[in-house]
Amino acid sequence: MTQVVASGSLSSPRGLVIDSSGRMIVADQANNAIRSVVSGVVSTIAGGSLGSVNGLGTVASFNAPYDVAVSSSGVIFVADNNNYQIRSIDTSGQRAH
Repeated sequence: MTQVVASGSLSSPRGLVIDSSGRMIVADQANNAIRSVVSGVVSTIAGGSLGSVNGLGTVASFNAPYDVAVSSSGVIFVADNNNYQIRSIDTSGQRAH
């Protein structure tokens, strides 16, 4: 399970996917974050600031993430639009290229 590090709200949500636990995962483009939505509660999985930094939770940064996908093992893949990269968030919340 990905570590949820902070609460938040959505701004320009783009792609979304439902993972195997029923959690909605959203690419929150204007907030440069990847969010989860469970029972109406929005939480930050990773990011929240503009950039291209790998790290745990809110240490990570994105530049207009546009879409997300989840593997059968729970790894989240992110289309980091303005960084022109596909990035991943492992099940511990550590993001890597």
